[in-house]
Amino acid sequence: MKFTYNWLKEYVDIKLKPEVLAEKITMAGLEIEVVTKVEDDWVFEAEVTTNRPDWLSIIGIAREVAAITGKSVRPRRVGSTAPHQRGEQHTRRWPQVDIQVFDALACPRYTGRIISDVKAGPSPDWLKKRLQSIGVRTVNNVVDITNFVLFETGQPLHAFDFDKLSGAKIIVRRAKDSEEIVTIDGLKRKLNSGMLVIADERSPVAIAGVMGGENTEVTENTKTILLESAYFDPQIVRKCSRALGLSSDSSYRFERNVDLAAVKTASDRAVELIVKYCNAKTAGLVDVGKKTCVLKKVSLRLDRLNALAGVVIPGKDVLRILNALGLKSVRKGVTKFVFSVPSWRQDIKNEVDLIEEVVRIYGYNNIPDALPQGIDKKEIVFAPKQFEFENLIRNTLVSFGLNEVLTYGLVDKNIDGIFQPVEIGQNVVINNPLSPELAVLRRNLVAGVLLSARWNINRNAGQIKLFEIGPVYSIGALNRKEDSFLAICLSGLRADNWQDGAKQTDFYYLKGIIESLFLKIGIKDYEISSSDNKILLAAQSTQIKIAGETIGSLGKVKKELLSKIDIEKDCFVCQLDLEKLFKYARFEKRFVQLPKFPAVCRDISTLAKQEISNSEIVNVIKEAAGSILTDIKLFDVYRGEQIPKGHKSLVYRLTYQSPEKTLTDTEVEIIHSKIISNLKEKLGVGVR
Repeated sequence: MKFTYNWLKEYVDIKLKPEVLAEKITMAGLEIEVVTKVEDDWVFEAEVTTNRPDWLSIIGIAREVAAITGKSVRPRRVGSTAPHQRGEQHTRRWPQVDIQVFDALACPRYTGRIISDVKAGPSPDWLKKRLQSIGVRTVNNVVDITNFVLFETGQPLHAFDFDKLSGAKIIVRRAKDSEEIVTIDGLKRKLNSGMLVIADERSPVAIAGVMGGENTEVTENTKTILLESAYFDPQIVRKCSRALGLSSDSSYRFERNVDLAAVKTASDRAVELIVKYCNAKTAGLVDVGKKTCVLKKVSLRLDRLNALAGVVIPGKDVLRILNALGLKSVRKGVTKFVFSVPSWRQDIKNEVDLIEEVVRIYGYNNIPDALPQGIDKKEIVFAPKQFEFENLIRNTLVSFGLNEVLTYGLVDKNIDGIFQPVEIGQNVVINNPLSPELAVLRRNLVAGVLLSARWNINRNAGQIKLFEIGPVYSIGALNRKEDSFLAICLSGLRADNWQDGAKQTDFYYLKGIIESLFLKIGIKDYEISSSDNKILLAAQSTQIKIAGETIGSLGKVKKELLSKIDIEKDCFVCQLDLEKLFKYARFEKRFVQLPKFPAVCRDISTLAKQEISNSEIVNVIKEAAGSILTDIKLFDVYRGEQIPKGHKSLVYRLTYQSPEKTLTDTEVEIIHSKIISNLKEKLGVGVR
């Protein structure tokens, strides 16, 4: 919901600066996401929760501001317009409209008013400015007035060109299966029997609560209009909007429930403006269906309020706050009040709702911090260990130069399937998705970080270093599961400076990040070995194991998969199961005495078959050497001349050291020879 500072000041006297006002509104529960200076005004962008449709109007927000600041909303007196305005005689013959509602449950109230002698044309400057300030395109004075009233009151309106209605009839009915309508955006839409339409004698002229039809659109040639103001069932509008993939400012409000009592008031307000700015004349109102709604009465006990709030709020303040919000006190007592709830506050149903209203306007910041009674401060655990573990990973990766991303838990089923490294169960499917791109809960984080990488690549980002920590979801054989995962995506340059030059990200850079991360979280005994991963290139696809348990994978994504999401650059990804990883993490730090005795370094140049992995050779070396081997490094890999076909040469530097004595050459040679012998016997690996 967008509104402006100057527009709001027309309804309530505001002295606060825009930034201060935004903070106070946010603290009261209506989150102001952005405040932007535009010429001589300020534009506020608010995130409105679904239970507060009254906030989808300037007047609704004005009530909140009035309650927060202790002011009053300026009343707007709108009277009904007489049929013989502008010197018309009582004898004038007015066009008649026949309104028939065939589904009273889907449309409890429908009003229509004939407005004649309309001069459609450009809107006055003030009206254009109001709409343009919140990003609404101006069309003509009639359409602009209906849009203005929508944002002012929260009640959607629609103007039909009356002369284009067949039979001078309005019929509110269910659509017929395969019935079609061309909406005002120029698109033909196929309807079904679950949808509600506004029709004339021949065919639909609007999709109820969503969008009007092109065939009865108001144009510069329009002379007579039928102004619609109605109440449509929220569920029917929502299902129709989702089924057609069509959303509008009107459907957005009808889906969240408009105020039944405001249907006529909004129509009166629009007529007042149309008569004034379109030089028009209006006939009486045709009002079909419910005219009023029963107002709820809710009681509030002061002792209950103070017990839940944790602070004593005087009764006079309670009355002031709730009266300012439009709740009328119908019974006052010393310890208990009874309030009549206005029609626009359909979310208030019981006592605790009134308590919430009082506390949020009173100010959460005015409630002192206090621990619940009976709780010892020493016993409080502020964060579970796994939460601390994830924060440690997060901070470590940021220190490595990576950037954290947050992606949607809802994803496209096809994309999720394409980038699922291993099958972990079926998708959790959303019954009523907002769009095909948000149809299932994700089973992996890889797709999300790759799409984030694409977004950055398309904006010429040279270094892509992204990670995400979040849940993944699946349906297993017995139940639904939610697990915490880590995903990393690297692409482009890993460094670009005068000393190192431009160096591309590669598999080993990502592997180094994972190994450094493991060192930080206290994991030493792990194995990185080749794997057959369906999303990774075979030559650069590895799995990571700890104590024989697979906890994740890393490697280079296949180009044919990247092309499906329009990524042309190489991407390297890693995904780890954090719940499994947490089992092996060691957070305690232990001091290790610096070695007193010198180390001995020996190189060993091996000749191995191509399919023998580095991890297999390293494991054999460690097993043969025992605790005397303190470090092993691979520092050269060679394939080419002087190396037999199908083989490779790997050169390792081994460091031997004893904490108890200085090692002799003979002792080192015995271990070194044992290593060479075991490599030959177990792997068929020779030396050069």
